[in-house]
Amino acid sequence: MLGTIIAIDAAAAILGRAAMEQSYVVRSLELIVIFPGIFATATIWLAMGYHWFGYNNGSFLSKAFWFCLFGLGPLAAVFYYFLSYRRNFAFNSSGTACESSNS
Repeated sequence: MLGTIIAIDAAAAILGRAAMEQSYVVRSLELIVIFPGIFATATIWLAMGYHWFGYNNGSFLSKAFWFCLFGLGPLAAVFYYFLSYRRNFAFNSSGTACESSNS
């Protein structure tokens, strides 16, 4: 999502913002690319928040840290996914399915 916004801004700087704003095709393509990104970002943010609230078995300090970080926005969900969420799941011996390491 952030990469898409940076690319659109770079194209606007190269072509001139007025030319891009007047082009109906460019604006339509921009919306087609941006809306799925907005939906995906919101879904990840809500899913990581749901996991934090319901399934995170960390200490109080860990939960307080992630609670404060989630207030910063959807980028916090990316950090939570890589630093906390993935640690809660482990591959079984065949490596084909995941199961929670907490149960």
